[in-house]
Amino acid sequence: MKNNEVTKIILDSLKALNEELKIDELSNPGEDTKIFGKEGTLDSLAIMKLIGIVEAGVKKTFNKTICLTDEKNFTCRSGSPFRSVRDMSEFVSELIESA
Repeated sequence: MKNNEVTKIILDSLKALNEELKIDELSNPGEDTKIFGKEGTLDSLAIMKLIGIVEAGVKKTFNKTICLTDEKNFTCRSGSPFRSVRDMSEFVSELIESA
């Protein structure tokens, strides 16, 4: 599994979500795009929508089911895995590897 495939899923998911949200910062997202938190562009409802789209993309691409909101996945992390596209990509990749 390649991290760039996961990053593509997240970027495509952000673009799809932004068709509804119309947020300028998300019109051309990249690995450093801030998603959630202090500098993030999404509110809590939008991050939940993004999570659902990403989980579906992982299932379609890798045929693996992951749960990005399962609290046991956060026990060893410092900070939110949803701060940026890069952080989310690393987190999703870890979950795919362990699924």
